[in-house]
This record gives sequence, C-alpha cells and structure tokens, in this order.
Amino acid sequence: MGIYWRIYASRLHAINDYTIATCGLTLNAILVWLVINRSAKEMKIYSKILLQTCIIDFALLTFIMAVQPIYLVHDGWNLLVSNGPFRAITHPWNYMLMATWFFIVYFSIVSNCVPFIYRYLVICKLKVISAFQYFLMLVGCAYVIVLYICMLTWSTYPREAQRNRNYTEVIEILGMNIHNSSQFQIGLMMKTQSIPWAITCAFIITMEVISYSIIAVCGIKIRKFVQCTSRMSQQTDRQLEVHRQISFVLIMQTLMPILEMSTSLFCMILSITLDTKANVYAAMFAIMPFHWVPLFNPVVTIWVIKPYRKFFSFSAIHHTSSETSVLGYKD
Repeated sequence: MGIYWRIYASRLHAINDYTIATCGLTLNAILVWLVINRSAKEMKIYSKILLQTCIIDFALLTFIMAVQPIYLVHDGWNLLVSNGPFRAITHPWNYMLMATWFFIVYFSIVSNCVPFIYRYLVICKLKVISAFQYFLMLVGCAYVIVLYICMLTWSTYPREAQRNRNYTEVIEILGMNIHNSSQFQIGLMMKTQSIPWAITCAFIITMEVISYSIIAVCGIKIRKFVQCTSRMSQQTDRQLEVHRQISFVLIMQTLMPILEMSTSLFCMILSITLDTKANVYAAMFAIMPFHWVPLFNPVVTIWVIKPYRKFFSFSAIHHTSSETSVLGYKD
C-alpha cells in the first residue's frame, strides 16, 4: 500500500486540483453572469456580496492550480510542498507563491464577516453602503491577513541550511517525477513545538474567532429584525424569501471552510502525534478536501437562489423540448 501511494500521491493531487480548478472556474463564471443578468430586483442590493465570493474563488482556484500544496510530516518537520507547474522555482519566489495561496485562503475565511456586517447595516440600520465603503471593509480584512503572512514568513520560511538538506525520501514519498533533487523546493517548514509557529497560529485563530463572532452577532440581529418586520407586514413575501435565500447561502459559505479545515487539521494532528507511515499518508491527502470550497460555493448559490435555479431548469426543459421537436415527437 505504501508503494502504491508513493507512486500516485503527486498525481492524485494534480488530478484533484486541476479538476477542481476547471470545474470551479467554469461554475463561478456562470454565476457571475447569472448575478449580473438574472438577479431579481430584490436581489440586486446583494449582488456585491455574491460577486465578492466569485472574485475570491477565481483567485483561490487560480492559485490552487498554480501551487497545488501537499502537506506531509518528515523527520520531525511539518512540510508544505508545491506540486504545481512552478514547483521548481527557487526561493523566495517559491515561498511567495505559497504565501499568496495562504493569503487568499485565510482572506476568504476572515472576510466572511463583511457580508454579514453589510446586511446588518442595510437591513437593521437602514444604511446606504457604497461600493467604496464595502471595499474598505475588505481592505481591513486584507490588512489583518497581511500581518498574518508576515508572521507566517517569520515562523515557516525555510532557512538556507534547511533548504539544502537531502529530500530524496520526500520526493519518493510524494512520487514526484524529479530526477535532480536540486529541482525540488520545500515551500514551508515548521516544528510543531516552535514558539514562533505557536504565536502565528494563535494570531490567525484569534482573528477567525473575532470574524465568526461578528457573523454570529450580526446573523442573530438580522434574523430577529426580519422576524419582527414580517409580523408587522412591513416586508413582502418576495423580500422575505430573498432574505432566507441569501442567509442560507452565506451560512453555507461560512461553514464549509470550517468543516473541511477541521477535517484536514484532525488528520494533520493525528500524523504528528502518531508518527506512523499510515498517518503520514493520511495527512498527505487530508488537505485535498479543503480545496473543494471554491467549487461548492457556486453550486450552493445556484441551487439556493431561485432565479438562478429556474434559469437552469428552464434551459434544460427548453433543450429537451427542442430535441423532441427535431426528432418529430412533439405534438
């Protein structure tokens, strides 16, 4: 079994990432078109929220395809290795690619609070939030993640002595088609017991807790306000339906990264505490589901938002009807 995974580890990661990128980019492009051309009047006010997710997903899918990160534990070190087309480029460029992927991943998580703040201000406080003001909130989230990337570089950047170690065994474990070990580059590396790494983790976890606390508070206040106004008949059934649809989409987009990251972290912690070959291989594949988030986001949105779902239903019915007519079965 170990030999099998050694042969196919890097290939399976490549298939996973290229498939996700191709399908995800296509679905997000379709969703952008639907948001611009098929949104109901009541939905227009939330178009920037949906477009924000699409733009972040575009960036994330592009860097997933370029970096294709693989996590593994080797010789007491936690390593993150690029399996993408740029894996042979030297440092600091290799690290910058990996750090950019980290930036987009955590920006997509921390910035989940912005749509909830926006909806709270628009719905509960009746504020008019301009695109520039919305952008400034995203800039605030980006600033937090830039601080995180600085700390990440401090705690995980491979020093020259670490980069020059012999990683032939790692190359064999990953099953990479590299004949010259000098072409192999370690992206990130850290010791679990490292104090800088612990500080870095504590910082990003704190930021995530703050972000999700904002989401919880704003979500509860929005729900109470909508329930109160619906009882007083201040909103139409159509407006209430739009609120329900947007709320469900945002909640799913908020929960999916946490659920998949929790699964990945569990396998990674298992591989560190129980350093057996089986657990090393399990951790190596644990990061794969985390890449599926930007693929699921447009699927959930298209499935939940009624006008988008109806567009696909109508297109399918129209296509079937046309085929029937051509074949001569239509009355």
